[in-house]
Amino acid sequence: MLNYKNIFLGAFSGTSGFLTAYMVVGLYSFILFSIGFYLILRYNKKNTDILKEIQPLQYLGIVFCFLSMLPFAQYFFMGFLQGAGSYAFERLLNN
Repeated sequence: MLNYKNIFLGAFSGTSGFLTAYMVVGLYSFILFSIGFYLILRYNKKNTDILKEIQPLQYLGIVFCFLSMLPFAQYFFMGFLQGAGSYAFERLLNN
């Protein structure tokens, strides 16, 4: 019985650590995106559309928004390269 308890605790701690790491990444992204979005809206010129006449602090807000999306950039490149690879393979077979 002791062996099953150790297996369960090992799997539970591994799963908890994995989920905690993803929660930290999500919190990082949420905080940086919130700061960037606040800066973009706060320093927008009155009576203009957002990002039509960009002010200097709005550039900082855009940088914060970009930094918040960096942890998820791998999924963009994975999808892009998968599409490029399937296109190249299809072209190779058709020639």
